[in-house]
Amino acid sequence: MNNSVELGNIIDISKGKKVEQIFPDKERNKSVVRFIQIDDLRNDTNIKFTNNNGGIQVNINDLIIAWDGANAGTVGHNLKGIIGSTLARLRIKNENFDSRYLAKFLQSKFLYLRKQCTGATIPHISKSVLLKLKIPSPPLPEQKRIADLLDKADSIRQKRKESIALLDEFLKSVFIDMFGDPVRNEKGWEVKSFKEILKIERNQVSPEKIKNFTNYIDLESIEKESGKILNIRKVNNGFLKSSKFEFSSDHILYGKLRPYLNKVVLPHIEGICSTDILPILPKPKVANKFFISHVMRHPGFVNYATDRSAGANLPRVNPDIIYNFVCIAPPLTLQTQFAKIVRQTELTKSKMEESLREMDNQFNALIGRIFK
Repeated sequence: MNNSVELGNIIDISKGKKVEQIFPDKERNKSVVRFIQIDDLRNDTNIKFTNNNGGIQVNINDLIIAWDGANAGTVGHNLKGIIGSTLARLRIKNENFDSRYLAKFLQSKFLYLRKQCTGATIPHISKSVLLKLKIPSPPLPEQKRIADLLDKADSIRQKRKESIALLDEFLKSVFIDMFGDPVRNEKGWEVKSFKEILKIERNQVSPEKIKNFTNYIDLESIEKESGKILNIRKVNNGFLKSSKFEFSSDHILYGKLRPYLNKVVLPHIEGICSTDILPILPKPKVANKFFISHVMRHPGFVNYATDRSAGANLPRVNPDIIYNFVCIAPPLTLQTQFAKIVRQTELTKSKMEESLREMDNQFNALIGRIFK
């Protein structure tokens, strides 16, 4: 594979546009298509829709790359729909290249593209850097063979990811088994408002008082639905331009912007966060963070917060709305039992994630050797 070609000779780039997500009923009309966002590059667990209103369309032969944000450089393919404004379509214009082969090549360049990103606060892929990448150009059958090899290696990683996801489903099942639905309350627990069992703490830190190497989490760093922190940045004094909220490992971090994204996190560190994230502290005599976080991830609370959020383009839920939410308040002893199950499950999950990281390292080493 001595011959190589600049990527600009192989693809055309079209940046995605801002489109509105819709929530169609079962009888969708022909103008409704899949709305592809960054999370869809990883899995198909939460398919969304939009109107076919002139957005940038992709087909299964196109590549998709995350152009902006914490996940800039992430690559996906074999998807069909309309992409959002943080993504870009890479359409192959050279019939001598296989789309899966190109996708694997770009995955091997993820760290390089990240290092070359522009933008201090929100990273952006550099178009010129991307187009100047040189890709080895073996014959098409060899490209397909390489893609098949890498797909087989990647499938092992995907199975481990699926096993980790099953642990999250297990905890949801345990929660329902122990407490029932937190809104319907079919088990007849005492009910309380959130104001009675938790406190929203908005202790602000001004930019000049931020200490060097402070952990910083913004809303884009939180994966929706899963409660996973994708990226923790270390920031120095004066780097951020506005005040942030303090948090500790005792808090729950809740994303109040676009509450339907269901961003609820149990951090294992202390630091500061964006003011679109609310640090929530359960009152220790009546509730613990493991119980409350599962209540907040439950569709009953997500729908409650979404329906009462304000703002057309960037809906936010007001803290007073959160305080007014009424749910079950089972005995603290039962909540503590649940917390023990969560901790043990998270320990198992942590070991599996460590194994996954090793698989990732091995896969990246393999893909690096192939495209060296």
